[in-house]
Amino acid sequence: MKKVTTYLVLFILLFHACKINKNETNKQSTEIFLEDMVVKPSNAKPVPQLQVMRPQVADLLHTQLEISFDYPKQWVYGKATLWFKPYTQKPKELALDAKGFQILRVAVLNLKDTHDLDYTYDGKQLKLAYGQKDSLKLFIHYIAKPSELPKEGGRAITDSRGLYFIDPQDMSRSS
Repeated sequence: MKKVTTYLVLFILLFHACKINKNETNKQSTEIFLEDMVVKPSNAKPVPQLQVMRPQVADLLHTQLEISFDYPKQWVYGKATLWFKPYTQKPKELALDAKGFQILRVAVLNLKDTHDLDYTYDGKQLKLAYGQKDSLKLFIHYIAKPSELPKEGGRAITDSRGLYFIDPQDMSRSS
């Protein structure tokens, strides 16, 4: 008898839960038509073009730097030794960013043998013929002059130098 009563209660609860509300079925849907709208472009500046990364020719494995500073001139005297390994079989050219540098010497180091390398420099990039099958050990002697670069940049970042001298004339001690 308990089973029958239990099933009857469950049936009534289930039937009552599945019952459709009559108030909702009697509602009718109405269509609303809106007026036509014309969208005009705003005076906002156009979005800048995506700047695609240049192809990677070689992997920089190691960097060794010897640098000294000339604070009054805001210059950096440097000697860099860079180890590269090519990504492709035989890359033709290697381009290194070197904005605002004065290049004094570019050479290839092979154990104790060093020979100068021909290069081109446009004030922003140092380009040299690669032509190596294996790794390349490159030596660059330079003077970096970041304070002599023209100001470039956008609204948020107003300068595009990679190195800044903060208080190079040591003005903070004079007060």
